[in-house]
Amino acid sequence: MARFHLAAACAVVLALFGQQPALGQPGAPDLKPLEVLSQCAKKDKVRIANTGHVLIYVAGQYAKASGIFDRLCLDVEMVTLNAQVEGLIGRQVDFIESNTMEPVKTHAAGRHLLAVAPMLACYTNSFVVRKEVVDRFKLTRESPLKDRLAALKGLRIGVTNLSQGAGLWVLLMLDEAGLSAKDVKLNQLDNAPGMMAAFRTGQIDALSSGSPPGEQLESEGLGYRLITGPGGDFPGFGPDSRFPYTSIMTTRQFALDNPELVQRVVAGLMWANARVQSERQAVRDSTRKTMFPKLNEKVFDQAFDFTYPCFAHPDDRYTQASFERVLRVANLGRKAGGLSPVTRIRMDDIMTNRFLDSVASAAKTINP
Repeated sequence: MARFHLAAACAVVLALFGQQPALGQPGAPDLKPLEVLSQCAKKDKVRIANTGHVLIYVAGQYAKASGIFDRLCLDVEMVTLNAQVEGLIGRQVDFIESNTMEPVKTHAAGRHLLAVAPMLACYTNSFVVRKEVVDRFKLTRESPLKDRLAALKGLRIGVTNLSQGAGLWVLLMLDEAGLSAKDVKLNQLDNAPGMMAAFRTGQIDALSSGSPPGEQLESEGLGYRLITGPGGDFPGFGPDSRFPYTSIMTTRQFALDNPELVQRVVAGLMWANARVQSERQAVRDSTRKTMFPKLNEKVFDQAFDFTYPCFAHPDDRYTQASFERVLRVANLGRKAGGLSPVTRIRMDDIMTNRFLDSVASAAKTINP
């Protein structure tokens, strides 16, 4: 570990061992404010996993590209991994950036994940429907939501996994329409490219995805983004809701064993969240270069502008109200899978603001 006041960090760890409740729960010891050294004796290797196909991972990629992780004595590797939770539990990676509903599922199974920083503050997904279906029902994004939701019944819908963000978005829409997974034909596919291929070949009528797949299919004249999160179709999950759709997560044990390392990762991401808000064009250009160099320029601009209202602010925090919405969506996934709802759980069991608060000052002043 780089020498970020190592003795103080060790003292925090020693204070945490043997004490209950652990990090993230009421009564847990406060973390020491992060102090950033002027030079690194060495860099700690950190692996962060995401699915890599959509724009929601902008902040982490920008933190790496900007050199802010290097400044925090971190050697960060971004890993593309569909089975993110399994990779985290199996210690293949140290952190995942995934939907904040995941810790509810793992908590129920006794595999404790801890969300340590929100990365998106609203649901970024679009529900993309084949153009001929939209034309048949004579629908647009301006049509009454009840009419758009009613059109879902009987559709062949592509999702990656009903416990992942895109699948949960479909379940949320069905629930709002008074429908269930039994009222549609769900096709579980491997990833966003797989869903797009199935859409293009007519195997599915609709799909749920973040950007840019929806924009790409619209540009090809094949699809239409009929229902959207950033468009504010569901007020409790739209741009003004501060709903923590995705978070950086680790295991509770890793956070307990490595609190100061978690602080540095969170500080880098908070710094990036601030730059996303204050340096939009620079972040846009970096994202274009590092993540989507081959994507059509117009499509990329549409996708970036569409997703932008959902990027988290550095002062975003988990709240009881947002926890209750996370629990609602997570339980829709459990119901679809034939599982009983999770009820005996508290906000502090799965998410914490402690790391965010302890690095806030450092994140405001640090520079690459």
